[in-house]
Amino acid sequence: MSKKKTLKSDETSAERSHGCTGHNHNHPEGCSCGHCHDERHDHSCERCSSEDIYSSYSTPMIGDSPDIEKLTKLANQGVPMAQYDLGVCYNSGLGVEQNPQTAAQWFFKAAQQADGDAQFALGRLYLEGRGVPQTDDAARKWFEVAAQHGHAASQNQMGYMYLHGIGIEKNPMIAMHWWLESAENGFPEAMFNLALWYAKGECLEPDEQEAMEWLRKAADAGFPPAVDFLEQMGSVTESEE
Repeated sequence: MSKKKTLKSDETSAERSHGCTGHNHNHPEGCSCGHCHDERHDHSCERCSSEDIYSSYSTPMIGDSPDIEKLTKLANQGVPMAQYDLGVCYNSGLGVEQNPQTAAQWFFKAAQQADGDAQFALGRLYLEGRGVPQTDDAARKWFEVAAQHGHAASQNQMGYMYLHGIGIEKNPMIAMHWWLESAENGFPEAMFNLALWYAKGECLEPDEQEAMEWLRKAADAGFPPAVDFLEQMGSVTESEE
């Protein structure tokens, strides 16, 4: 990730993206250099110092706890990763009193600057009605924006949105498309979803070989349900022998 070190929220690892595509953390609006921080070389602007805080950012810490004062200062300076981290703090009650409304405000600021993690987190708040009114359409909007820019967790979530018709017209085939996108971006839960999809033959003929391939990939990536599933299959095979 372009964030060298950022906070982890109380979400499970299966709900978070494990990589940055280079499109998730763009410069703030008004940046004159006009380049993604991962692509920019020898450029400068008012908000992009020679130290290049956008590519060298790490969560300010005091021991094992976030440094809220420094985080707030960076967030107020418009650093999207700090805005996201501060949102995580308020969402989880980490170093501050838990306040979903304030979390949503900071996630929104970072999301407006194309931070994929913040867009995903904001979508979750709208989906759950935490800190913001429960609105499926708004949730889908933020998931979709992040998903279209390669955010794997959001792509996986878009699969669920289309599968169940949440904030959008139900379409299982488009759900499968998003899971495939997410799986190819290395997201284990999407790999497991594809395995089940091929095994059940939803909207297509069952394909046991394809199902097993995605199941093994999910297990190799450490996704617990996939690991358990393969272990159970092994136990059944041994008992039959």
